[in-house]
Amino acid sequence: MQGQIRFTIEEKIGRITISNPPGNLLTPKMTEDLDGLRNFIDDTAVKALLIHGEGNQFCAGSSDSIPDEKSLIDQLKAICVILAYAPVPVVAAVEGTCLDAGYLLAIHCPTIIASPDAAMGFRRWKGPPVFDKTILPSRGIKASFNILLDGTITGAEAEKKGLVEKTVPSSQVIAASRHYLENLIDNRSPALVRAVMESIHNARRLPLEHALQAESVLFDTIVTSAASVSEKAG
Repeated sequence: MQGQIRFTIEEKIGRITISNPPGNLLTPKMTEDLDGLRNFIDDTAVKALLIHGEGNQFCAGSSDSIPDEKSLIDQLKAICVILAYAPVPVVAAVEGTCLDAGYLLAIHCPTIIASPDAAMGFRRWKGPPVFDKTILPSRGIKASFNILLDGTITGAEAEKKGLVEKTVPSSQVIAASRHYLENLIDNRSPALVRAVMESIHNARRLPLEHALQAESVLFDTIVTSAASVSEKAG
């Protein structure tokens, strides 16, 4: 069982594809290239990210045959932090099964769009192995309790609990996710998109005074950049 995680860019939207059919189970080999993931996200050609699974399955978890699951979990923790604090908007497009390791990845994406019949949750793991600095700040207390206690739920149930942005038929999940991201980034420069995301992350991880100071610096940078572009155009 090899599998791979593929990185591609389609019209400014970076696609991260979990590919290990039929269930797209994760292995340590698939998740070890953290530098590759960081470099892909940091590519200025990428204005947004869409993560999904090969075929009509997101990710059913990890293989039962992994000799050292701790190494996979350690790598997943690092990936989750990268996704939770990505410099661009991120959507998890969830179809089929999204369990354990797959669910861990999905809930660290700021937005999830799923099919109503998708199976989501922690089954074998009995809870997330990374929580305090990522899930709680981004999802809030109520949603975090649901993540911890619900077990396996459907996409439709996850939408009612506020864990999923919206549900659409399975055949439309990828298209709906792209449309959601396109609405966020259209007519906005890559610098502006990244500045907005950095401000959002600063609000979560910095004291208020420091976050406001950082936002002021970002605003000045964007205004200066826009003025420079306007002068060149004129």
